[in-house]
Amino acid sequence: MIEEVCATHNVDRDRIHVVGCSNGGYMSLKMIVEYPDAFASAVPICGVVAPFNSPGPMVPDEQLAAIDTPT
Repeated sequence: MIEEVCATHNVDRDRIHVVGCSNGGYMSLKMIVEYPDAFASAVPICGVVAPFNSPGPMVPDEQLAAIDTPT
């Protein structure tokens, strides 16, 4: 979707940010893990990284530690 919007509109790629609350906070983290060069920054608000009674974290510690995107 980002590529399509950038192709059809005058977008400054240095100003693309990902922001979300709760499940959107988790998705913000997941997006910068999966697409580390796509976003200028991320604002994950109350992102779930390890849900209650889960067998493991949704975003493992090693992935969180590897995030270089300003957060």
